[in-house]
Amino acid sequence: MIVSFIILIIFLISVGSMQYYFFEFDLNFYESIAINLISSVIMIFPTVFILEKLIKRHNKKVLEKNEKSQYLNTLSTRHNILTSQLEMIFIHFVTKKPADIRDEYRDIKLTLNKLDNYVDEDFLRNGYKIHVVDPSNTFNFQEINLSYQKFCKYEFKDKTFNIIADYTSRYVVFIPKAVLESLFKIEDTIKNNIFTVPEDHGSDFDISKAKFNPNQFIQEIRTIGNEIVKMKKYEG
Repeated sequence: MIVSFIILIIFLISVGSMQYYFFEFDLNFYESIAINLISSVIMIFPTVFILEKLIKRHNKKVLEKNEKSQYLNTLSTRHNILTSQLEMIFIHFVTKKPADIRDEYRDIKLTLNKLDNYVDEDFLRNGYKIHVVDPSNTFNFQEINLSYQKFCKYEFKDKTFNIIADYTSRYVVFIPKAVLESLFKIEDTIKNNIFTVPEDHGSDFDISKAKFNPNQFIQEIRTIGNEIVKMKKYEG
């Protein structure tokens, strides 16, 4: 477009020169050229600006599509495992029940829709049930109880951080920007003071009776859940 503009200017200058050389000076003629030149400038620059925006947007979409295609072609199975692990930990943290692939608790969207039912004034007081493998029999699971603060530290935060760190360290070269942003958003949200427990500082001080605002918890928990949903949608 810039080249066309330059050619137009050269053409108008040439016409003006020919008019001056072969004919008498005509003020109306040069006014006409000036008007045409100004009109062309007014039309060309907005057109160039709009076209550049459209081209950049198109190129960005093509790049993101290629990036996503390459990522899923290479790591589709691992991406699915990643999101499933994060999803099950998240659901367990919110519902306080182990996320069984066979029941409704496996649905993160359903969990997000019911946050008000799960996160209430007793959220810090109510404990968790977890299943651990019996060392003497790998096919047998033992059920043990954990307080909120211990589960939050060791089962929710530590496991989530470890899963994300392991995945990013292995595949960071392949991971698209959109997925990295979601993973980092999850990490940053979990590091929020609202999820801080005494165990983070080597203490086991009981916080089950601590006063807190459930709505603040819900807001941060929803942020984490929404990022997991984004990554699950990325699979499709």
